[in-house]
Amino acid sequence: MVGKRTILLSICIAGLLGGCGGKKEKETARPAQIAPAKKDGVSEEGLVQQEGGAVAKKAESARGRIVGEAAGGAKQEMGLARQRLVDSGLSDEARMEAAGSLLSADVEGLVRAYGEGENARIIRKLIEERAEVADEEVLPLIAGLFEKVQGEERIDFEQYFLAFDRRPVERLITPLLRADDRGLAMRAMDTLAKMKSKVGADSIASLLQHPEEWRRIGAAHAIGEIGGDRAVGRLMGVLDDPVYSVVNAGLVGLGRLEAKTAYERISGMLTDENLHVRKHAAIALGEIGDRRAIPEVRKLAKEDPDSGVRFMAGRALKKLEGTP
Repeated sequence: MVGKRTILLSICIAGLLGGCGGKKEKETARPAQIAPAKKDGVSEEGLVQQEGGAVAKKAESARGRIVGEAAGGAKQEMGLARQRLVDSGLSDEARMEAAGSLLSADVEGLVRAYGEGENARIIRKLIEERAEVADEEVLPLIAGLFEKVQGEERIDFEQYFLAFDRRPVERLITPLLRADDRGLAMRAMDTLAKMKSKVGADSIASLLQHPEEWRRIGAAHAIGEIGGDRAVGRLMGVLDDPVYSVVNAGLVGLGRLEAKTAYERISGMLTDENLHVRKHAAIALGEIGDRRAIPEVRKLAKEDPDSGVRFMAGRALKKLEGTP
């Protein structure tokens, strides 16, 4: 039995070499199928994906490091610029250079630094140089200081604004019309009025119905100064305001605009019970120059019970009559 098994095993081994059982068949050669290489049970394709992900992570980490280093470097440069700005031992030129670098990198910080030491003088000098060439990069700084400073100093920054085209200034100033700070809001109106800003006029006109009378007064004055096709109609509406100070502002504006279409409406106000309204109506008619008003204004100048009204009506009468 053992001998038979040995014989059969020998035959099969021979078959592997030349065909089991001694029978050889000719077979068509087939290309070898190479299985994907594996490493620790992971295919070569998987290894490529893993390596690609690792490379991407390294690249992202490198980018983050570069950005972080750049941000750190920029922060350090701003810190040095701030130090140079406040260093009174440096020349004005060096301190202005420092202020100029902060202008493009940290405007808010430059605004905060304005009131410290001699910074105001350096920053004002920088603004004057940039405003002289209408460099719009300085406008956010002017706007920030316009909002920060108080009283008469704000007028200086208004003047800086006037050196620029009104369009970029309108974007900065218009939002201040509704500021809680009364002085700031009124100065913003004044700036837009001096620039004859038509865009500003639309925003200002919305204040004619504002509950705060000081805003309505400022708006009426500003619209009278800006003018435009819609100004007269807007000011005519002001004449119905319940507060006489607002009405007076409307009359002043209509007089400035020489609004002849408002003649009949204004002449009817010469008999108003409020003496201030009568006085401003006479002044407005004098400015408008419609000679139809001469008899009524003459009567007011002679017969009004208030001396102030008579005086101003007399001046208006001279204008209407063309006498010096």
